Amino acid sequence: MKTLGVLFTSLTILIVTHAQAYIGGEVGNGGDVIRCSSLPNGEAEGLYFLDYLLARPLDPPQGLLDENDSIDRIVGLLRSRNPDLAGSLLEFKDWIGQSSLLGPYVWSPVHYGLVDIKDENVVELLPPTCGAQWQQAVVRSKIGSKIQFKYDIDVFSDLQDSALQFSMLLVHEWLWQFADNAQQVRLANQFLHSRSTANLSAYQLNRFSGT
Repeated sequence: MKTLGVLFTSLTILIVTHAQAYIGGEVGNGGDVIRCSSLPNGEAEGLYFLDYLLARPLDPPQGLLDENDSIDRIVGLLRSRNPDLAGSLLEFKDWIGQSSLLGPYVWSPVHYGLVDIKDENVVELLPPTCGAQWQQAVVRSKIGSKIQFKYDIDVFSDLQDSALQFSMLLVHEWLWQFADNAQQVRLANQFLHSRSTANLSAYQLNRFSGT
């Protein structure tokens, strides 16, 4: 499948970057959400993550219990193919929502909204049933050896009603460690949340990553 190959290549670019030092664009990355009255495929009114609207998984997982269920599925997918990435995502998951300053990730809730940092790199229109403006859900900044996430606590509470939407937001934030633009993150996010990625072998992944 050509489309899947493009997504896979995008992900493996991130894997190569994982072995290198952090690259530019580490300050002011973030995720956005937008409210839609409905979607063309029949999905109901609700809050949607921008990655989902612009790069919906080709065959999204079904029956997810919550965002942890989704992230665990991705960790399992990566574990036998690239243990370093699996370990990185698992560590990230363990610190989600933790405000302790002792960990590598610091999650800081905000109650009055976040400023739009305009890093979306969007080149297409959203469905007309979606609002004209999206809302900043998270702002990610690298501060010394730590990564801080300022997040809109109300948006997080609302988005948690959809395991897939919330999982895509969280994985989006994790992927920013290995990328320098939103489109690269978006394609990798789409790839990881597509069930068909489970059919790829470790050899295929390593062939593309150059390891």
